[in-house]
Amino acid sequence: MRSPPARLILWDMGNPAPRFTEHSRSGQPRTDTDGVNPTRQGPGDRLCRFEFVLAFAAALLLALAGCAELPEKRPAVAGSMPAGGGDIARALYTQLAEWRAVEYRYGGTSKRGADCSGFVYVTYLSRFGIHLPRSTERQARAGPRVSVNRLHPGDLVFFHTGWGKRHVGIYIEGGRFIHASTSSGVTMSRLDSGYWKSHFWKAVRVM
Repeated sequence: MRSPPARLILWDMGNPAPRFTEHSRSGQPRTDTDGVNPTRQGPGDRLCRFEFVLAFAAALLLALAGCAELPEKRPAVAGSMPAGGGDIARALYTQLAEWRAVEYRYGGTSKRGADCSGFVYVTYLSRFGIHLPRSTERQARAGPRVSVNRLHPGDLVFFHTGWGKRHVGIYIEGGRFIHASTSSGVTMSRLDSGYWKSHFWKAVRVM
């Protein structure tokens, strides 16, 4: 008794219905009832596969675009007034009015006496809610360095005042800065004055 011919299911990408193909004992495929050899691909089959490849490539490109990182936001153009720069300057003038002539005291952070980094520390904390490092050395590393002719209100200005000694103040505007001086206590000085100009070290932006 002869066994029935094997049947192979082929899935046509362009036709959702499966196509059944008979194979003879010799392994040669037989044609369907429509007389077309199912193992041969017609132009419609090739077009369907080409469209599938295009769709897959488009989906892959969209996925890669979704994973790409956004470009890093650039800082404001150097030299321009930052948003709220006028408010920062006014807050610093108010701080100076309340602290003017408070005497210099090493390690102090109150109106009973303050050193230069202590005055900077308490000013940033009380006026802007920003916790800066306590020491001058660490404050000098608290932000990126900026050029002296591109200073914004609130930038920190640093000076070398002796062998291994540093001094810090807060820039307001117009070449002026406030600081706790060893000789005058809390005061305002100019960057272009003889002493401070010759001892200027660098400026740092922390906000």
